[in-house]
Amino acid sequence: MIVLIYLMAGGFQGAAAAMGGKDSVVNLCLHFIPVKLLVPGVFLMCCFISTSIGTSMGTIAAINVAQGAHLNVAVVGAAVIGGSYFGDNLSMISDTTISAAEGCGSEMKDKFKMNFFIALPAAIVAIILYSIFGGVGSGAIEAGSYNIIEVLPYFIVLIAALMGVNVAVVLFVGILASGIIGLCVGSCGFFEWIQAIGSGMSDMFSISIVAILV
Repeated sequence: MIVLIYLMAGGFQGAAAAMGGKDSVVNLCLHFIPVKLLVPGVFLMCCFISTSIGTSMGTIAAINVAQGAHLNVAVVGAAVIGGSYFGDNLSMISDTTISAAEGCGSEMKDKFKMNFFIALPAAIVAIILYSIFGGVGSGAIEAGSYNIIEVLPYFIVLIAALMGVNVAVVLFVGILASGIIGLCVGSCGFFEWIQAIGSGMSDMFSISIVAILV
């Protein structure tokens, strides 16, 4: 079961990214961050994005916003990485979350709730400190276009998992939703979708082997 969930999580991440979901989530968040509160805004954005997409590495690509707003790249980098790990630790489709919950036999939603209350105080302190020491941005934030429909698969997976629906079923629905939305909006073809699922699953191969060996 844990290997199946790993593969399904990888397939969903690949499918959702291929149809433009990850880029839409990033650009959607960037459109609503005031330049004067860019550093704490970037931190919150990365918390949300990494929780949605289940990985910290996909979020770290958002660091280039610092250059356009003339901010300290190191401080923004810290906000991006901190927010990325916050969400990666909570996400229902993160490999670390899956292995932790499946390894000790707990429900994914219970693991989410417990981790949330552990991480929330640190996140609040981080937001306050970034607001004080992050500096005031100037210039323009380079945010690309987004399609709100392309963000829906992430919300479907997150909400359904919190409701207690079987994670494998949730991820399967997320993969289907990504393909249907991608085909409807024309952001991804059928064979691109299939290839993205396979690529995402292959990324989970190593950790799947580790799980089998353990």
